[in-house]
Formats: sequence, C-alpha cells, structure tokens
Amino acid sequence: MSEDIPAVSFTVTLYVFLMIFFWCVSAFEKMPHDSKNRERLKILVWVLATTLSLMFAYRVWTMVRPGVALGLLVWGMVGITSVITFYFFFVFGDKKTTSAEE
Repeated sequence: MSEDIPAVSFTVTLYVFLMIFFWCVSAFEKMPHDSKNRERLKILVWVLATTLSLMFAYRVWTMVRPGVALGLLVWGMVGITSVITFYFFFVFGDKKTTSAEE
C-alpha cells in the first residue's frame, strides 16, 4: 500500500500541472498580441511544458534505470524539446512578416 503513495502523488501532480497548462494555453491564445500579460503567460506556458516533460522523463528514468541508454535518450529528447520551444517562444517570437510589411 505504501508503494502506491508515490505513484498516486505523481499522477495527481501531473494531472494538476496538465490542467493548469491547458488553462494557460487557452488564456494565452485569447489575449491580444500586445498585452504584457501575454508575455508573462508565455513564460508560464514554457515553464509548465518543460516541467511536464521533465516529470515524464523522470518517471521513465525510474522505470528503466538498468537501461541507461534509453534513459539518456529520454532526457536528451526532453532537453532538445525544451531548447527548441524556448527558441521558438522567445528568440524567434512572433516575427510574422508578410510581403505587405516589407
């Protein structure tokens, strides 16, 4: 019975983070592009997405600990995904140009 407590707490925490993430993405999409709160929400969305990815990677790592190569692959995928989403969210940003703007 006591072995189930970490699994249940992980699942509940993951579910709560996922619901907050979906709410933040929904609110982010509804905000005007020039809103200062939109930028703050963008940071929160990225942090939540990265946290969820790290939580999944940790869970996989605990299940396949003898398979170090698979665990490192999962951690590497999380790292690459985090860096790519950071780039597209904050560096590349909302630089949508059309031929009319040039």
